[in-house]
Amino acid sequence: MAAETKQLHPALQYLKDNVVVISLVVIVAVSIVIFAFTQNAPAAKPAASVAPTAVPTAALDTGAPVTGATSTSEATEDHSGSTASSTAPGGSQGGAQPSPSPTAVEHVVVGTGPQGVSAKDWRPYAEEFSKAWVNTADGKDAWLTRLKPMVSADLYAGFTRTDLNSVPAATYRSITLAEESLASKTFRAYSMNGQMFEGRVSVQPDGTWIVDQVGPPKK
Repeated sequence: MAAETKQLHPALQYLKDNVVVISLVVIVAVSIVIFAFTQNAPAAKPAASVAPTAVPTAALDTGAPVTGATSTSEATEDHSGSTASSTAPGGSQGGAQPSPSPTAVEHVVVGTGPQGVSAKDWRPYAEEFSKAWVNTADGKDAWLTRLKPMVSADLYAGFTRTDLNSVPAATYRSITLAEESLASKTFRAYSMNGQMFEGRVSVQPDGTWIVDQVGPPKK
């Protein structure tokens, strides 16, 4: 009697008969799930980069800005794994040295008032006055006109009352210094006939001199 063939469960028999189709369906389903997951996954954020910051530099107030030079030592790794620091020009390690800053120029102002004026030579003023005083040939008006720019107001007022006959007719020869100070010089005027008078010149704020005293010669 032939052996009876063992019957499989209907569900198992169905899977056995359709194993190829079922495998394809599973593969397609898994592929769809993987695709959907990759589409919905968040995008990876790029790595943040750190921007180097500039080292602040100081500037002197001299009319031109001063720029400080800065540098960063970069470490380089050789084939043996050791690290060497870069050397700045000039033999200094750890970065380039700052360039020399310009020297600040100091402007010195001495005082705020007008500066002193150097006095001019007094002799030309005394000589011109002596020549004009002894020259009376053109009359009193011309004599006063020549003397007025050279003398003080008080002395000119005295000359307006002078009798020209009291002025000796002579030719100017020279002057000599009798006494002196920082502000005045006393001189003696001489003609070809001898000493004519003794006068004094005083310095003015602009450095010039005027005659402010005239007297008879002293013996």
